[in-house]
Amino acid sequence: MNRVSIIIPTANNSTRLILTLSSLVFQTYNKLEVIVIGKPSVSDLDNIVIQFKDKMDIRCLTQKDSSRAEARNMGIQECNGNIILFVDDDLILVPDFVSNHVKHHELHDHCIVLGEVRNLFISK
Repeated sequence: MNRVSIIIPTANNSTRLILTLSSLVFQTYNKLEVIVIGKPSVSDLDNIVIQFKDKMDIRCLTQKDSSRAEARNMGIQECNGNIILFVDDDLILVPDFVSNHVKHHELHDHCIVLGEVRNLFISK
């Protein structure tokens, strides 16, 4: 069974990040790790991640650079999965999001999978 690493860069989107992580709790595929990478300015990141420690394999890292690409690269270096998913910190994932990605990777040796995104706007 494939292990999936989900890499989530974040920057000051605490409420949205909580919704994203909550949606990961309900994934039908459970052999996964979640790596949240925040900017040094995200002060409550550790507290958010602690809320999910008993529900999933999750950890947080602090990036030195401020770019999303740098955060993703840091996540790649730190992850243990053989499938890597990049997820933004403002997405609510359907329960079969991870399992659908894994199915495509199992059918094709070398592939990149892009999922459908439907935007849900939340006002502050």
